[in-house]
Amino acid sequence: MRTAAGPLVVDGRGHRPAVDDLFRATMLAGEPMPFFLHGLDRYTRFSLDWYFNSPSGRVFVAIDDSRVLGYGLVATDPGAYARHLKRSLSVLAAHLTFDFVVGRIDPESRAFYRDRIRDSWLIWRDRRRIDVHDEPHVHLNVIAEARRGTIAAALIEAVDTTVRVAGHRSWIGEVNAEEGRRRRALERVVGTVLDERPNLTASRLTNRTIVRYTVRRSLPA
Repeated sequence: MRTAAGPLVVDGRGHRPAVDDLFRATMLAGEPMPFFLHGLDRYTRFSLDWYFNSPSGRVFVAIDDSRVLGYGLVATDPGAYARHLKRSLSVLAAHLTFDFVVGRIDPESRAFYRDRIRDSWLIWRDRRRIDVHDEPHVHLNVIAEARRGTIAAALIEAVDTTVRVAGHRSWIGEVNAEEGRRRRALERVVGTVLDERPNLTASRLTNRTIVRYTVRRSLPA
């Protein structure tokens, strides 16, 4: 569908290669990894497969001039996603442990996964602390040159419709940005900032303080 915001937003299930490429190009606070990550394909599948394959997952892509400029991932059943994450994280950890034991994983990749698992645990802990349990969660990702345009607005419109149809009145998103930037824009465009915490992985690898903002978007009746 072409939303009121302008770009064409369509079901992303037919655009998996473009979503994978954009995920990898922006996986470090909007930037690519500064080194080759061991197990990158496996990590990409770990991060994206559920949204493509689960009945409770949705994927949208925003297209302009035949180019995918952004995507939105939606989990309308947080419980189902949490159960999946627990299982898939155990599988990923087993693979990484084996690779470490046999000497396949390099020190940079090992440090990345260590920090990423720690960040995931902090997200889970913080969601409990700020009383986020049964709301859908959303990940939005837009290429750098389109972040101030209509692409994000078009994706948000599509996400809002999906969440509302699923019977929910709000959703939760996490946004990574350099400290001191984007909070006001998030509150203006998305919703209420519930929490902000350092992103350990991105901060270490970019040598900048990258903050993870947890945002709640309440939908009008």
